[in-house]
Amino acid sequence: MQHPAVLRLLDQFGSPAQIRNAGRRRLITLIRPKAPRMAERLIDDVFTALDEQTVLVPGTDAASLIFPSLASSLQAVLDQRKLLAHRIAELLEAHPLSKVLMSMPGIGIRTGARILIDVGDGTAFPSAAYLAAYAGLAPPPRTSRSSIRGEQPSRRGNKQLKLALFLSAFAALADPASRTYYDKKTPRVNTTPRPSSASPNAERTCSSRCSATAPSTNHQPRSPLDQSHRGTPPEAGPAALCTEGPGRLAQGE
Repeated sequence: MQHPAVLRLLDQFGSPAQIRNAGRRRLITLIRPKAPRMAERLIDDVFTALDEQTVLVPGTDAASLIFPSLASSLQAVLDQRKLLAHRIAELLEAHPLSKVLMSMPGIGIRTGARILIDVGDGTAFPSAAYLAAYAGLAPPPRTSRSSIRGEQPSRRGNKQLKLALFLSAFAALADPASRTYYDKKTPRVNTTPRPSSASPNAERTCSSRCSATAPSTNHQPRSPLDQSHRGTPPEAGPAALCTEGPGRLAQGE
């Protein structure tokens, strides 16, 4: 429906009768500039659907007056979205931390813009644990008095930032180093309740994003066999890093 060729067709002919009366050759010529490769196939599909139509819905003629204006409005909205996306890409490229952020696996224009809007330069977060807690990635423990009964997914935090981090985490699985890190963490994820199977990569993104404060320093992927991050002391505050580093974030009291 959002294809430019379909919108062009509905803008000129708003009813099945008008489409049939226009003829195949005229319709193909009309939409070919918008769909050079699929113009003939699209018109064949339209006429096939018209031949299979056996019921005439009341008000079809009245709808033919509305569909062209709706198609024009939808095309205008799509054009505005393209201009807005281009403007966002320009603003992201001009940001001093854009090169650092875009060098991370799984970060694209949309997710990068969302992260910069919510996180800024990262100086507001003392550590990756604070950023993970703000995004709602740190699973709070289920406690009963003095007993700790595992962890549960957090329903708090910035929902839009959390979505951007999860999308980037799933996209980062195409990167060999990130995939190796994910496979390394998967056995422990399966035995401990987590918000999502992509949480290790999302938390790792939090750690990398929080530490990337120098515009001239791009993200350097860490070797999956590097164990230097173990033994990181927990931070005081609403969220804390466990002894296994950024791959394992916990919510403190």
